[in-house]
Amino acid sequence: PTLGHLGRMWLVLWLLICGVAPCLCSCPCSNSQLCERISGGLKDLEVFGFVNPQDYMTPSWKDFDWNTITTVAWANSSDLMCTAHSHNARVLSPLLDKIPLTSDRVARQAWINKHILYVKANHYDGIVFDYERPLHRTDPRIEYLTALVNETTQAFHEQLPGSIVPVCVAWSPNDIDGRDYQYAQLAEASDALYVMMYDTRSQVFSRCIAGPNAPLPRVKRGLQQFIERGITTEKLILGVPWYGYDYPCTSISSSTSPWCPIKEVPFRGANCSDAAGTQYHFSTLMEYINNNKTETGLMWDKTTNTPWFNYKAADNTIHQVWFDNVESLSAKYELAYNMKLRGVGPYRFDMLAYQTPQQKLQSAAMWSSLKTSFEP
Repeated sequence: PTLGHLGRMWLVLWLLICGVAPCLCSCPCSNSQLCERISGGLKDLEVFGFVNPQDYMTPSWKDFDWNTITTVAWANSSDLMCTAHSHNARVLSPLLDKIPLTSDRVARQAWINKHILYVKANHYDGIVFDYERPLHRTDPRIEYLTALVNETTQAFHEQLPGSIVPVCVAWSPNDIDGRDYQYAQLAEASDALYVMMYDTRSQVFSRCIAGPNAPLPRVKRGLQQFIERGITTEKLILGVPWYGYDYPCTSISSSTSPWCPIKEVPFRGANCSDAAGTQYHFSTLMEYINNNKTETGLMWDKTTNTPWFNYKAADNTIHQVWFDNVESLSAKYELAYNMKLRGVGPYRFDMLAYQTPQQKLQSAAMWSSLKTSFEP
């Protein structure tokens, strides 16, 4: 996940306001107790996910199943914080600015102090690291990243008791997209690793065709690789996609063909990537199914445990869509339960819709599958 420029500007503005005039950041909730941080650290079973940090004008989070959520990142409004806390759910801040990958401990501490001030002033429950730049294993900045996470976690625990500091990581620790970080050390330094088990086709080294965003065999393999690095399962939260990819087919034998060649879009050493497609919310993609606007109907790939369909665009080109639905996600939740992970959760909670009766039913099913993910 990445935080947009406007969202970052909004967060920095709040930091400036609260730093200069703390009285403006008194408890905004109807009950002042809701401004207290959620105590006790991570829940035994976490439902941890993200929201759009720019979704504060017409907030979709008002429709969330708050009885299911335990932690939500990224915080974007005081109303969200009050609502979350009223349901004993944590709210985490994103990082306010570029992280200092430096040996300068004074610079790192200044960065940490800035975030503690912001989180405290806004009554949040911690921050979440999401650094996704490539770093070679010989790059000294890898150690600086680990040191910063460790120092941040310790400072937050000491100065803001009950706060948490998780770290987002790629779907596998094996140098995905050039991110050869110290994953075992990051797990030790933080409260948990949120494994972003999506965009697994960011580097495609095989045939350049449309395919699943988070195929079940790859999910299992990626999680196992973290465990093989010595990371305990209680430190792992499985992140899943509540979105999919729409790929224009460059050539296709028929409108119902499962084989959809796509444009070669290079990414970090691979000639092909999911950048050839466009991300769309679950709710947006389901409208093709709801309105019978597909060429194939909803299809199912047994090998990857993933739904897909083809449709004809306005320019008469055939597009192929791969996404996750209740059935494919439930299999991932079951895997997390069987592997005894700390939890699960989507990127993002706000990718559902609630306008029509059909949308409400489909969204309710998505929440229900998440809620029952750790039930035997």
